[in-house]
Amino acid sequence: MLSKEDLWNALTEYPEAKQKLIEKGRQMLRKDNLLDEELAKQQDLLELTAEQKLERLEKCLDETTQQLRSMMENFNTLQLELKKRITKAEKRLRNELFLGGFDDDLLII
Repeated sequence: MLSKEDLWNALTEYPEAKQKLIEKGRQMLRKDNLLDEELAKQQDLLELTAEQKLERLEKCLDETTQQLRSMMENFNTLQLELKKRITKAEKRLRNELFLGGFDDDLLII
């Protein structure tokens, strides 16, 4: 008879078969609502090789870099728009002041 430990040791030599067996077990547990999905995700992360972890990290870094670029572009666009609006408002204010459109008593600087 094959013990659980012997099975897992044998499956280390056959990673594809191990994954299929694990997935089949998870499907059975999901069917009966017995699978803790969060725990399963944590277990998956623990079983990743160093190379797989590095690939995941690189992917996350690329995604984060892209999100940061997008936010910087949005920031720069908004900053330029605000500068234009402020300049336009300052010009209007100067014109109103020089043309007498404002009452000096109401102007607070």
